[in-house]
Amino acid sequence: MMRRLFVLLYFIVIVLQLNAQPPCGTNPPAGESCATATPICELNGYCGNTYSYAPNAWGSTGSLFGCGFLGLSPCPGTGLLNAFCGSVENDSYLSFVASSTTISFDVWVTSSVYGDGIQLIVFSTPSCGNNSVTSYYCDQITPGVPEAVSVSGLIVGNTYYIMIDGFAGDLCDYVIGANTGISIPVDVSPLSSIICPGETVNLSAAGGNGIYTWNANPELNTTTGANVIASPPGPGTYTYTVNSATGNPLCPSSTTAIATVIVDNCICTVNATNSGPVCPGASVNLFASNVLNASYSWSGPVGFASTDQNPIGLIMPTTPGNYDYTVTATVLGVPCTSTTTITVEPLPIVSAGPNVSICDGAQATLIGSGADTYTWNNSVANGIPFTQAAGTTVTYTVTGTSAAGCENTDQVDVTVNSLPNVSAGVYGPTCLSASPIALAGSPLGGTFSGTGVSGNTFSPSAGTQTITYNYTDANSCSNSATTAINVNPLPFAEAGNNIGFCSSGSALLGTPALSGLTYSWSPAT
Repeated sequence: MMRRLFVLLYFIVIVLQLNAQPPCGTNPPAGESCATATPICELNGYCGNTYSYAPNAWGSTGSLFGCGFLGLSPCPGTGLLNAFCGSVENDSYLSFVASSTTISFDVWVTSSVYGDGIQLIVFSTPSCGNNSVTSYYCDQITPGVPEAVSVSGLIVGNTYYIMIDGFAGDLCDYVIGANTGISIPVDVSPLSSIICPGETVNLSAAGGNGIYTWNANPELNTTTGANVIASPPGPGTYTYTVNSATGNPLCPSSTTAIATVIVDNCICTVNATNSGPVCPGASVNLFASNVLNASYSWSGPVGFASTDQNPIGLIMPTTPGNYDYTVTATVLGVPCTSTTTITVEPLPIVSAGPNVSICDGAQATLIGSGADTYTWNNSVANGIPFTQAAGTTVTYTVTGTSAAGCENTDQVDVTVNSLPNVSAGVYGPTCLSASPIALAGSPLGGTFSGTGVSGNTFSPSAGTQTITYNYTDANSCSNSATTAINVNPLPFAEAGNNIGFCSSGSALLGTPALSGLTYSWSPAT
C-alpha cells in the first residue's frame, strides 16, 4: 500500500513539474540518421512519430551491425555501448544549438500501438558515423506518463542531437515542449494593433538569446530591451522590427520579428449601407452610421444629393446595374467618407407563350417561361390543364417572379371554338334493286362512311344501313352525324301453271300466292 502511494506521489510531482502540452508547430519531420538530423529552430511544440522510420545503423548503411547503437562492436572514444540504453528499431534524429549550459524540455507520448512508448537519448559527437559519442540523457518514456527532461554540462553554441526511437519497435506519436536552454525564434507581441491618433502600443519581445535591438525609430521610447513603447505620430501604417541572435546558425530566419501598428482616423469613422438590392424603378433607403456631432452629405448617380443622415424613398434607375452612393460625415472640419453600392436587379423576361385555339371539349395548358415562379389570373395554375366555355376568347395574364423578387408580366389569348353543326341528310326507304343513292351532307366538304358507301354514293344492301357523315371546319374542329337508310327486299311473285283453252274460249288466269301486293300482267288481258 505504501509503495503504491509513493508511486502515485512520484507521478504527481512529475506532472506538477511539467508545463502544459504545447500545440504542434510547423517543423519538418526528424531525419533518418544522425548525418541527416533535422535542425530545430523551434523545439517548443515539435510533434513527431516513430512509425515512418526504418532501422538505421550508426556507422554503416543498410545494416544494424557494426559500431552502432546495438553495441555489437567497439566504438571509438566513449562509444555508444556505454552511451546508449537499448537497441535501435525505428530511430530518427533532431539537432539543436544550446543557448545555455543546461537545457530542459518536456516529452509526451500521445499514442502507442504496443504500449512501450519511446526511448530518447541526448548526445554529442564530433561527426556522425563511427566516432565517439557522449550521452547526456537516455531513458524510456511510456505513454500516459509525460517526462521532464533536464540535461546539464552543455557548451553554449555547440550542436547537440536528440535521437527518438520506438521502444522495442513501438509505433508512437510524441510532442516536445521546450522550457529553457534551447534557442527559440524571436517573437513580438502584439503582432498587429489598431489605435487612434495619440495612443501608444506596448511591444514585447521574447525568444532569441534574450538580448533585443529594435529599429532606430524616433517613435520608440528606446531601441533596446524586451519591452518598448511605440508612439506613432498620426494616421498611417507603421512597422517595428526587433532583432535577437538565436545562437543557432542553422536558423538565421528566426532572429527577427516585425510588429505592425495601424493608426486609424478615429475622429470620424462612418459606415454607409442601404436597403437594397431592388428592382428597376423601386425605392430604396440609404443609411449612415451615427457619428457624434457630424454633419452629413450624400452624393450619387444622376445628380443625387442629400444632407439627411438616412435618405429614404430614393427611386432607383430602371436600368439594371450597380450604383454607388457616397456619404461624407464631417466632424470639426475633418471629413470621413463611406460608399455603399445599390444593385438594381434586372426584370425577368416573362413569356406566356403563343395564343391558344382549341375546340369545345378540349383542355388548354398554359406554361410561363423566363422567371423562377409564375402566377396566373382567372384561377389558372401554371402547367395545369383547364377548360373554358365554347365560343369564348379569354385573355390570361401571367406574373413571373425572379429569384431576386423582381416581377414582370405577359398575356396570352385562349379561344374555344364551337363544334360545327353537321347533318348527314335523310334518304329512303329504297329497294334492294334500286339505283345508287347520291348522299349530300351539310356543311359540304365532309366525308361519308358506312356499309355500301363509296365517296358520296350509297349502293343499297338489304336491311337498315347506318350512314355517318364527318366534317372538320376551318378551326380544325370536327363533328359527325348519322342517318339510317331502310333497304327493302324484292317481293316474290308466282304466275301459276300453264293453262290450255279452246280457241273459242277465254283464258283463265291464276291468282298469285302473295297478298297485299298489286299485280300487273303482261301482256295485258
